[in-house]
Amino acid sequence: MTSAAFGLVKPLEGTLNNLRTLARKRDTQAIVEQPRPLIAGEVRRPGMSYRVALSWEGGKLSGRLGGTVFGENVHLEAHGGEILGTAASTSRVLALHGHQNGECLEYRLVGGTGQTAYLEPQQEGLGGRIYSEDRSLPMFVSLNSPTTTTARVGLGPEVQEIALEHGDLPPVVLGAALLLADITAREAWRALLSSYQGIAEG
Repeated sequence: MTSAAFGLVKPLEGTLNNLRTLARKRDTQAIVEQPRPLIAGEVRRPGMSYRVALSWEGGKLSGRLGGTVFGENVHLEAHGGEILGTAASTSRVLALHGHQNGECLEYRLVGGTGQTAYLEPQQEGLGGRIYSEDRSLPMFVSLNSPTTTTARVGLGPEVQEIALEHGDLPPVVLGAALLLADITAREAWRALLSSYQGIAEG
């Protein structure tokens, strides 16, 4: 090998080392910059689809339910078997407190009519009820897979169906997401009907 060839060896080695270093940095950066686990889906009823777009990171559940006009910003924090926080729109704030009592999930909501709810294990998933001042709605949750959950809330024309895709979530967090999605979607539906009525009367 000539001296000129020897002279090229070190620059080439240096270039390869730099490329390896850059590749390691990119790999590390990709791991660090992985997107936060998302809870994505929708609440459905005839005449309306209500979007669910939340994230779960560092014990915090945050994001948005609904759209630009009819929607709520969610900020909840979980500590152990409890979760606490708010879902807020421009016109109101709904505060939620939930906790796991053995195998039962229990929730209390303050704001609007004030509501309580519970979910407990059943053969095919979870079952429970949502109570408000003037009514009680059954709630059935199907845990289709570790990352897919569906729920059905209400009876007859009041039925809403929820479909979510999500990462690994503590039960009390998943229950809170389902409960808030259902309740805020019902509020959006009432507001939508009210706006239609106002247009018709106008």
